[in-house]
Amino acid sequence: MMVEAFEGNKAETKTMLPVIEAFKSAHDLAEVTVVADAGMISEANREGIEDAGLSFIIGERIPEVPYVIKQWRRENPDAVPEDGQVFTAPWPATGKKKAAGRRGKVTYYQYRADRARRTIRGIDQQIAKAENAVAGKAAVKRNGSSSSPAAPGPSTATWNPRPVRWRGSRPTSPTSTTPRPSS
Repeated sequence: MMVEAFEGNKAETKTMLPVIEAFKSAHDLAEVTVVADAGMISEANREGIEDAGLSFIIGERIPEVPYVIKQWRRENPDAVPEDGQVFTAPWPATGKKKAAGRRGKVTYYQYRADRARRTIRGIDQQIAKAENAVAGKAAVKRNGSSSSPAAPGPSTATWNPRPVRWRGSRPTSPTSTTPRPSS
């Protein structure tokens, strides 16, 4: 076992590979497989791990449905994957990557019924919140920003950070049940 500590302002991209190399050396290991979640392994660290000839396993959530799963769904339109079912997607190294000494990769996707249930429940909760806001049964919550950082150029929208009450919610004044106009 080994423990290393670094200053709090030192990025993991500068510490991970030296620690792995020190561990390999201390324990006389020829090969090491790094296992981590996506929060621990940045893209720079993945590249460094590959450059060092090491293998890695990373657990992470994915933002979209992978091709291999879309294909399975097309072929099995009425089926639900079995709990624990694994989908495999080989990702062969290109000629350029092979020439740089890189190996092909394999991505494994595992279906978990409990994770799917929790995801669907979360989506249903968000839909219910939106429906309640549209129906005037709940106040619309604002995040406090006046423009989107991803928007190209300045935003033409303005936003009043005061809470807006919608019809059916608590009135904005003792005699009013209509929304307060934004200024």
